Amino acid sequence: MQLVEYSRYGGAEVLAMATAEKPVPHDDEILIRVHATTVTSGDRLARSLDMPRGYGWLGRLVFGLRGPRQPILGSEFSGEVAAVGTNVRGFLEGDRVFAFPGARFGGYAEYALMSQYGAIAHIPTSLSFEQAAALSFGGCTALKFLSGLGQVQVRDEVAIIGASGGVGSACVQLANYLGAKVTAVCREEHFEKLAELGACDLLDSAELKRQGMRKGHFDIILDTSGSISYRQAEPWLKHGGQLLLVAADLVQALTMYLTPKRNGKTGRVGYASEHAQDLQTLARLASTRTFMPWIERRYAFDEITQAHRDYDESGKRGNWVVNVRP
Repeated sequence: MQLVEYSRYGGAEVLAMATAEKPVPHDDEILIRVHATTVTSGDRLARSLDMPRGYGWLGRLVFGLRGPRQPILGSEFSGEVAAVGTNVRGFLEGDRVFAFPGARFGGYAEYALMSQYGAIAHIPTSLSFEQAAALSFGGCTALKFLSGLGQVQVRDEVAIIGASGGVGSACVQLANYLGAKVTAVCREEHFEKLAELGACDLLDSAELKRQGMRKGHFDIILDTSGSISYRQAEPWLKHGGQLLLVAADLVQALTMYLTPKRNGKTGRVGYASEHAQDLQTLARLASTRTFMPWIERRYAFDEITQAHRDYDESGKRGNWVVNVRP
């Protein structure tokens, strides 16, 4: 089979096409013929080891001290079941599935293995492989922060900073589904798309830097960009409001936890975990078009290096899908 691998940390040039034997599933494993995968911030972090400030040591512990422990990236993907182990239940050869291995990766290959107990679910009949491949990374993060940590309620005022990214655009949709009034903070060129995804109010990110946001207005401020501190956000929160940081560096996290809180306001940092139940929730929402990943770019399998280069040079908006099979 063909795959894309890397053996050292660095720029996009460390990624290279290679070949390997098709894996064979163990008793509890599912072999998936990969149709589509994506380029996520998680893939970029693991490839470059360009971690948020203060977390470089953690990156090496997680991904490999001297070099990458897992040479095949791809934190989410979709495809069809090619074979199953003898103990697998609920999945049959030919089933259309999507998976979220997260930091275990593996999606940058023509075939990938998943445990039947891992984050894997069936694709709704109305979704393409491209759409299914991009459901998990942003969708699971949105579920974790908004339904889990934030416990968003109907009529809550929710601001999403970095709303035009893959995670941010998923958060806009999920917050809207939960009944919140969503303010999307992004560059003005993305206003039309974010309004289409469910944002009620729109704020240019440059305006945020100059003037901030309305004082005492928000129940939840969720920052996916790593650009806001608790001290900055505190005046914008209502009594009992929360600041949720998706991409905080170590200084931001420590400062937030050490800063005295007033009026019931809080701040929290977290990360998305991989659970089949979350994927089933996303599949259900996608089947009714309540949540659909914004696919902003598409690449062929042999263009993954270019996709990572584009990410390094210009950042990423929405989701970037890689079609492993034409």
